[in-house]
Amino acid sequence: MNGKYLRFKLFPFLFILLTAVTGCGTQDKLWKDTSVLEQRMPLLVEKVDIQFTDIKISTDAESEQATFEKVAQEVLCDAGEVEGYEADKEQFWEGIGYLKASLQKEEVAENGALGQVMAIHALLKAYDVSLDASWLELAKTAAARLILPVSEGGLAVWDNEECWFERQPTSKYQSKDLLTQLYCLHLLTLLEEKTEGGEYRETMEAGRLALSRHFERFDSGWGIRKDLTSVEAVRIRFVNPYEEIPMRELVVKSLSVMDPLTGEKIEIEPADAGWENAQEDTAGRGILVNEGGSFLLKVPITWQSPFREEWYDLEIEYWDVGGGITNISLQMENSLSADGYQDLSDSTLLFEGEDNWKKWRVPIRPEEMGEKMSLDNLKFACFLLKETPLLQADEKLVHWRGICEEYFHIWSKSDPEIVSAQPPEYGVQTFPLDWQIKDGLLMQRLAGPETVMVDGKWDGISKLGELMCTPYLIAVQAKGPVLLEDNLWERYGITEPTYEGYLWADSRNVLALKQEDALEWLNENKIEIQEGKACVWTSDQDNTYSDITTKAPWASAFFQRHIIEAYLANDDQEMAAVAARAYGYSFEEGGLSSRYWNGGSWFEEVPNETHILNAHLASIVALHETWKATGDTEIERIYREGIDSLIKNVSSYDAGYWTVYDRNPQKELLFQLDWLEGEESPLFDQVLLVNTQTNTAAEVNIGEKNDFETYPRISGTEWTENKEVDGRSVRAITNGYLIHPEACEGGTRQNSYFTIALPEKEFEELFDMPIHKLVIRYKDVAAGKFAVRLRSKNEGNELAFEPLMHAVIDCTGDGEWKTKEILLSSADLGWYMGYEYHSYHATELAKIAEYENNWYLRQYARKWQYDYQMWQQERAVIDSTQVPTFREVSSEVTEANAEGIAPGYGIENCLDGDWTDDYTAFDYDGLPQSFTLNLKEPVSLSYIHLLWESDSNYAVNYRIDGVLADGKTVRLAQEENRTGRDQLVKCETDRQVTQVKVTVMDMSAEQRILLRLIRLYSQVDPEAEV
Repeated sequence: MNGKYLRFKLFPFLFILLTAVTGCGTQDKLWKDTSVLEQRMPLLVEKVDIQFTDIKISTDAESEQATFEKVAQEVLCDAGEVEGYEADKEQFWEGIGYLKASLQKEEVAENGALGQVMAIHALLKAYDVSLDASWLELAKTAAARLILPVSEGGLAVWDNEECWFERQPTSKYQSKDLLTQLYCLHLLTLLEEKTEGGEYRETMEAGRLALSRHFERFDSGWGIRKDLTSVEAVRIRFVNPYEEIPMRELVVKSLSVMDPLTGEKIEIEPADAGWENAQEDTAGRGILVNEGGSFLLKVPITWQSPFREEWYDLEIEYWDVGGGITNISLQMENSLSADGYQDLSDSTLLFEGEDNWKKWRVPIRPEEMGEKMSLDNLKFACFLLKETPLLQADEKLVHWRGICEEYFHIWSKSDPEIVSAQPPEYGVQTFPLDWQIKDGLLMQRLAGPETVMVDGKWDGISKLGELMCTPYLIAVQAKGPVLLEDNLWERYGITEPTYEGYLWADSRNVLALKQEDALEWLNENKIEIQEGKACVWTSDQDNTYSDITTKAPWASAFFQRHIIEAYLANDDQEMAAVAARAYGYSFEEGGLSSRYWNGGSWFEEVPNETHILNAHLASIVALHETWKATGDTEIERIYREGIDSLIKNVSSYDAGYWTVYDRNPQKELLFQLDWLEGEESPLFDQVLLVNTQTNTAAEVNIGEKNDFETYPRISGTEWTENKEVDGRSVRAITNGYLIHPEACEGGTRQNSYFTIALPEKEFEELFDMPIHKLVIRYKDVAAGKFAVRLRSKNEGNELAFEPLMHAVIDCTGDGEWKTKEILLSSADLGWYMGYEYHSYHATELAKIAEYENNWYLRQYARKWQYDYQMWQQERAVIDSTQVPTFREVSSEVTEANAEGIAPGYGIENCLDGDWTDDYTAFDYDGLPQSFTLNLKEPVSLSYIHLLWESDSNYAVNYRIDGVLADGKTVRLAQEENRTGRDQLVKCETDRQVTQVKVTVMDMSAEQRILLRLIRLYSQVDPEAEV
């Protein structure tokens, strides 16, 4: 019989000796119901029921390690240290005895770091409840092996200055388990505090350094990976992320995945792809993919490594179908989301309607291929990052803790803290009016506080603002002849040739400006950095845009691009290089860049670090031009740094249909609740806007008193009266498409909005802008679909809204209270931006993509160019439900008949469009009761709107029939179990009727018809001539 097996079968006798020495009675008196960690931990391995007196240890090292982990965890469960498990003192002491015997074996057990640290945790618990120093000594012995290098028989895996605590330290493929690393560092800290020893410090610092350098590899984009191993295969599916329209059929001709490091490419054959919800195209062109169609992506293990940074390239060849807008993107499996999938970054396929085959690449980041931490484990990771002093002192890990907390709050259902949200305050915006000439130099005249603008033009009378000396205009002059359009003054409302004695620039007088004068100004006004190694130029006036104010003097990366080009145009490569090197210095150093805490730089237009995109793009172009002109390797390094930051962040500027100007969010957002289909609206109770990092929220309390006047608030004519339902104050919305054939003046066809502010308005780093979660709580009272839309970023002169991803409220009518959660990206929070900027983004990005021959940047440039072209054609990029136009035909009722109508309460009272002045009433109880409406001419009815007497007195069961021109009767609607005063009825046939008959079989209270309003609607044929 194996020696190990014999040794553990002798354990019961050994345990008796141990308990006799320690004395359980004393231990019981000292037992505390507090955790060693001051918080209970989750299960870290599979939970099994263990009898400590009958454990068999396998000779297989991996199995022995797994058994030891499970045993150690069982001891912690019995210690009351694990969430959901109450302390069992007797079982705990049996288990701790086993751990003691195991750790004192003659042969070293094949434990991993996780089992070892759980054993240390249990031993510290034993010490806390007994004050027996022998348990502390044993914990130190266990910790000594934990920090001992693997090469010396320990569990610490060293890699130069870094140390990892591995679950399988001798395995060829080490996992770099995140919780094991955090847990070990925390327990070593506790042990260090209890023993006042410093023998663990070097290893702890090396463990911290490993986390600090590589934590980014654990960030999957929508959660935190358990470790740095990749799953063998991951399922990817095709969806329409906007959900309003079913996904159009997609024909996929081929799939492949490539490793850019080796150049290897693997064709994913249909037989190996594991397709689901897809089939071969009948025309033999490829695979026909339906909504949710999915395939398996496998990445060879030879391509994988724990610290891999390079993406895998997934290439999809598909038919770019014409004849309409197509929105298709990819989702990857995610165990944290409700439906098991989450959007894959950079995976929107481009459909330009070309009716040909198109190849499009999707980057698959190695960190996206890992298994996600569960919510319980993620919460524990946040705790360890927060409560371990060594990790708290690391600036990077403090940032990562915030990101971990953000992911936890994205997926958890924990209630946020509701904070008071006030309307944002905006400074007077800097408005450049037009150019003037002073001392032979171009200057910028600004509008001022007293300037009056009429339809975008100065009134020509009111006082203007300051004359600004901007390096940008000086550089424009220095580059060469300045060309202006004729009649430019008319655009700005200028009628006189001068203002305050200075000429307004026009197409003639600018030709007299001299480049030499501008160059002289640049040379005389440069501000040197590090004794002339670099230099910048500054503006002399304050600048305010959106809610950002920059105090003068301030330098700008955008100015600098044009200054560099001016020097290059004048063949002064030395000064061009000096100017270009300023991008290598941070604003704190007098330069033009912001430094990101996790590496990388952004070339900033203003020193407020709002990360304006056009300035970064412009700067990269200038750096490339200077590097190519001078061959300066330092400028090349700065250029490369800018490229790296662009690739890392460019996707965050894409709002799906338009780009955003910077990463500074709007502090107040306007949403629309849009009606897609259905006869009755949900009952809306509450809207929350949650900052997922702080878990604070702003609230719109719908239905409460003054919810139109308080802040945040609702607005719009389609909100119904508030009422109490199930103890909650709620409102519904009416179908505005029935009421408004066209958009209302200053509004839309569906006018049901809410305005809400961000709960937090200050952010330490805008590249770390947290996902915000819109939470809508409502009662599902009838089948229907409703969309949440956000005000458009590319329509400034009219009120327009764009669909959001996964923002459709799909109602079934089950009567349940429900919650809809919508995730908002940093781009969703961006400001309105004019077409000139978007076009500039697309053009400059296309240049940079060609510089680098970079497919990723080239695809984004192409997509942004397509977005711009669609805007020019006044076409939407995102396909959305096109609600038909209806016309009201109530006025075509020529006669209304009913028996038993009370005098003065005839049906005509319901047909005047005003439900507040009078109503219809039958003068007797007793159902069924009916009335008829005769129409002037045959009409096809789409909807009938009925407003009954009150919220407590309405029709429950009724039918509506129509009479055709030939006298035959057709059923228009059969309504059963209807609730509520306001009822919209959809007609079941489009046949034209000349008469409508309503028969009521059951009312909710009084058994007679009491009705306030009748409206009849007919759908307008879009092909018919108006």
